[in-house]
Amino acid sequence: MLYIAKIPRRSFVIKTYLYSGQSLRPGATVLVDGVEAGTVTAVNVHPELGQHPVEVYMSIQPHFRSSIPNDSVSSVVQQGILAPSAIEIDTRETVGTLIGDGETLKSQDPAENETAKTLEKFGNAVGNAIKAFPHSTAPKSNH
Repeated sequence: MLYIAKIPRRSFVIKTYLYSGQSLRPGATVLVDGVEAGTVTAVNVHPELGQHPVEVYMSIQPHFRSSIPNDSVSSVVQQGILAPSAIEIDTRETVGTLIGDGETLKSQDPAENETAKTLEKFGNAVGNAIKAFPHSTAPKSNH
């Protein structure tokens, strides 16, 4: 009789450097495009790193190894009003090769993300207002 043992695959670790940790803690959820993929294992602060002093280590489940390109972008997100902070890894606009164990993802500052969303909403509102505005001609004067 032949027994085949299933060899467990290990999770892998990646890191990112953030502008602000926004109350991020070890044990926080890591999401890949909104899907739970791992946990934050460590959060450290290194002031000497300048604009991105918050170093975050994440343990990612093994089956996500083939889902995270190395040019994905990480950011801190709130999953709800009372929910703790989490890390979101966005892979939607990537073209890179898959990230390896111990490698670093770039991050997006929350202010950049919020500014972009606000500008998009404003642009949509202006566009809708222009479309809704009736095109009328000015009254003709009787000179």
